Amino acid sequence: MRFRHPFRALLAALIAGPLGCGGEKGPTEPAIPAVASVQVTPGFDTLTALGQTHQLAAVAKDASGTPISGKTFTWASSAPSVVSVDAATGLATAVANGDAKIIATVDDKAGQAALTVEQQVATVTVTPPTASLAAIGATQPNSIAFMSLNSVAWMGFTGEVWEFAELDGYETPIKDGYLSDVVSGDLNNDGRKDLVFLETAKNYLDIVTFEPPHQLVPAGRWQVFEERTFRGRRSDLPEPREALITDVTGDGKNDLVVLVHDRILVYPQE
Repeated sequence: MRFRHPFRALLAALIAGPLGCGGEKGPTEPAIPAVASVQVTPGFDTLTALGQTHQLAAVAKDASGTPISGKTFTWASSAPSVVSVDAATGLATAVANGDAKIIATVDDKAGQAALTVEQQVATVTVTPPTASLAAIGATQPNSIAFMSLNSVAWMGFTGEVWEFAELDGYETPIKDGYLSDVVSGDLNNDGRKDLVFLETAKNYLDIVTFEPPHQLVPAGRWQVFEERTFRGRRSDLPEPREALITDVTGDGKNDLVVLVHDRILVYPQE
């Protein structure tokens, strides 16, 4: 009877094991999941200066919302004239005021972010650097007047450092009135300048006086003419066009001179 050595039998079994599995393959790489969505961050933002840049980032996600790495995105802007974007890096640049969508695309899936360009004032430059200011109801020429569509506000400069401080305002009672110009001068010989507004929607002269300490008081208004000119023609120009306060009668008192249509009107001070 013959016996096999135990060590030899174990060795034979170890050698035979792999040989019996010769048809099996080694481990394979996991499949890359398909892109289901693209998220762009930040989702919205505002650029406050032309030329300002903003870096956007994109992440591809699978159907379960898990990020997928190693994806390269293509960037585009819905409004390049407002916000341009580098197609490879996603760096956005403000070009003009407005709104734009920045879109990132990969594997036929896209995500987007909303950018708004809204310039904000950082500095104010006044030109010319020097100017002559009128003294309205004061002895020092440190005051300024602002005029809108149908109202005016007078503000004075006070203190060692000049600051805007609203002293009073005036809004014309003329319905749908449009104050297009203003001239100043002493029309009642009280030593203070008055304001004459040219109202061109209804063709009025609107006079406002200044009363101490700092109050604008309506003094009077009248319609220079109605719809047609003095010769019966319609005018497409804003009327009255110009006004001047000066002494044209030679009596030492200021008069009101108005240019309207095809003639000059003089209102002498009594």
